Amino acid sequence: MTQAFGPLSITIDGERQVRLGVTRITKQVDDLRGLWKRWQLAFFAAEIDLFAASPWEAISPAYAAWKAKHYPGRGVLRASGALMQSLVGKGSGHVYKATKRAMEIGTGVTSEGGAPYPLYHQLGAGHNPVRKPIDLEHMDAGSAAGHFGRALVEWGNEMRKGWQP
Repeated sequence: MTQAFGPLSITIDGERQVRLGVTRITKQVDDLRGLWKRWQLAFFAAEIDLFAASPWEAISPAYAAWKAKHYPGRGVLRASGALMQSLVGKGSGHVYKATKRAMEIGTGVTSEGGAPYPLYHQLGAGHNPVRKPIDLEHMDAGSAAGHFGRALVEWGNEMRKGWQP
């Protein structure tokens, strides 16, 4: 017997970026934590790809000069490295919460003063342009879609075999 619930949507700071139509799931699958764990790993892989590509707008010349003195050799969105590390699961600011029906993943890093600077980059703040550190929609299709798609297929194959998280 099947149970319809869906669509499943992924929302990033108020932006609907990815919408996956999940129309049929067997009634016995009431716990999606096995899928969420796989999607956590897929998220890490997609973030590694995004930071490697560094698709963001260049920083201003004035900030580039300051950054060269304080964080030499660091790329865009990588001054201290805390943001990237948290998004690939290696930093203390990594956020991951999973329940049977929901998953939250992202970053909780803040500036020394407590400002949520990843949110400022995600949405754009003041004179700063939008530089999304989480941007599943614009990640390379072979990257994000591939990582998440493979995780979904692996989970589905295990569910058919009767595995439960």
